[in-house]
Amino acid sequence: MDSSQPTPRVNGSLLRQNIGRRVLFVGEVLSLEDGFVRMKAADQMPVTVKVLDRTPFSTKYAEVLGTVDNENCVVAEQHFPFGDSFGE
Repeated sequence: MDSSQPTPRVNGSLLRQNIGRRVLFVGEVLSLEDGFVRMKAADQMPVTVKVLDRTPFSTKYAEVLGTVDNENCVVAEQHFPFGDSFGE
């Protein structure tokens, strides 16, 4: 990985422009399923997050650091809780 380039923060619409790239994404956690988290981006786009580490998403909002797999999916390396009232 090239650490000289900053990691962009993206919304749901910007995922398609960043396929194969490492990004930061903030969204609302909608549901948790085995190995997947369904989230809603700030621009209301649905995003699927593939989680590999099984650490639970413990708050309503979270930031995900990961690689964009396709136009609506991020493979998470890490995730960070953003609380239950982010932006409200």
